[in-house]
Amino acid sequence: MSIGKLIKHFRNCNGVTMEELAKDICTRKYISYIEADKRYPSVRIINMIGRKLNENLFDFLPYMDCDDPTRVKRMQISFEFARKNNDYEQLEMLNIEAIDVTDYNHEPWCYEISYNEALIALFRDKDCEKSLDIIAKVLNANGLNVEIDSNSLSMLDPNIFKFYNMLAVYMIFIERRSEAIEKLEIICAEIFSKREMREFEKTYISVNLNLMQALQKEGDHERLILIGNDLINFQISSNKVERLSISYAILAASYYQIEKIEISKDYYYRSIFLCIALNHKTHLNSILKKIKSLGFNEDIFHIDLKNHIEL
Repeated sequence: MSIGKLIKHFRNCNGVTMEELAKDICTRKYISYIEADKRYPSVRIINMIGRKLNENLFDFLPYMDCDDPTRVKRMQISFEFARKNNDYEQLEMLNIEAIDVTDYNHEPWCYEISYNEALIALFRDKDCEKSLDIIAKVLNANGLNVEIDSNSLSMLDPNIFKFYNMLAVYMIFIERRSEAIEKLEIICAEIFSKREMREFEKTYISVNLNLMQALQKEGDHERLILIGNDLINFQISSNKVERLSISYAILAASYYQIEKIEISKDYYYRSIFLCIALNHKTHLNSILKKIKSLGFNEDIFHIDLKNHIEL
């Protein structure tokens, strides 16, 4: 769908005439040219039109190749929400809905369905082999295999990086942590220079979090702390705070293990504060259970937690 067709779609949805949309922006004729794809509006005009239609039109740029960008964008938001909350029942229902959407039957959106299937198989069904089969099928379809090397990653579609990341998670799951760490380090090195790009940001964060968790299980806390603090700096500088509480919590646990207790408390405090601010109740309860197991009293964090704890 073109930007002109997208503008027409939202104009009709809002019941706005061409004359009303054009007022204080341009002429009615220019709006008609935009909607007919005879003119491409400037960034300034796209912003002005978007404000009048109560939509950030630039949010739809990743979906402009879709037949139905508004529906795909809505589905992607729903996918992310279900994944974030580990709601695999909802994720399965969304997959069923997505199969009936034309865009999800073609690349690159078809990979979202496969990715969800791999997550469901591994984390809900505990079916490691099924998850691996799904991952391998996607990689094979792209002329790749489950072995990772920097040459095969250099020109890879960002959607495929997720499957290599998922492959490493599978290896952590089946206790092949040293292999997982090796694969995650290769992915991290390849994505590092691309991490500022929108399509790689989330994968970069996810890969590093998985690497930190694998290192923690291996007891390599010093290395984890170096990686973790670099990741936190990136998350803060790029304003990607959605999973920042997880980074703080992992670091807090490792600082505790190397007996830097005050630093551990500080990082737990930051993690708790972010969970409350972002309403991440599930993660908050997980952290509170952890700090209780370590013998910390909740009172030391000077936060009223009564309204945030699921009893």
